[in-house]
Amino acid sequence: MMPWDDEAGSYWGQTWQGLALAGGHWTGHVFEGCQFIGGDFTQAVLRRCQFIDCQFTGCNLSLVAWPASQLRQVQFVGCKLLGVDWTQLAWPVPALGAPLSLRECLLDEGNFFGLPLTDLVLSGSRLRRADLREADLRRADCQGCDFAGALFGHTDLRGADFGEASDYDIDPLNNRLQGARFSRFEALRLLAGLGIELVD
Repeated sequence: MMPWDDEAGSYWGQTWQGLALAGGHWTGHVFEGCQFIGGDFTQAVLRRCQFIDCQFTGCNLSLVAWPASQLRQVQFVGCKLLGVDWTQLAWPVPALGAPLSLRECLLDEGNFFGLPLTDLVLSGSRLRRADLREADLRRADCQGCDFAGALFGHTDLRGADFGEASDYDIDPLNNRLQGARFSRFEALRLLAGLGIELVD
């Protein structure tokens, strides 16, 4: 039995645990102040849905598609979001800061190309092979993130916090880094893009 109807509906302040919705399709639903705990949304399609002040905890949303859907102040904690195309969402214009936070999540191969993500929280997350080119990540919290193979190019990282982040390859000549914070050891990786050889 589905937790909500196929036809568009609105839900407020509800909590759902262990939903098994892999591969499902829903259109036009509105969720406000709702919590999703331990659910499986793998390859689900959420078209023109709205999630407002909601939280996903320990959910699997790998390959989820949400064309024209909106996220407003949504939190993902300990979630699996592999291969998600974040550019499908309807992002607010003008952008007033990232409408979501992603803490300790798996975001490998995610597409964030060109998105307005100022003040985005990514702390403790893994973004291997994610596409962050041309994204606006000013003041983003990237502490403790794993960026192995992630793509940075014309990315605005001014004021971003990369404390304890690892495995990033960021060309300082091809990205905006003013005021960004890096741990001393890992910051040596930034010199690779300058063709500088370090010697003891």
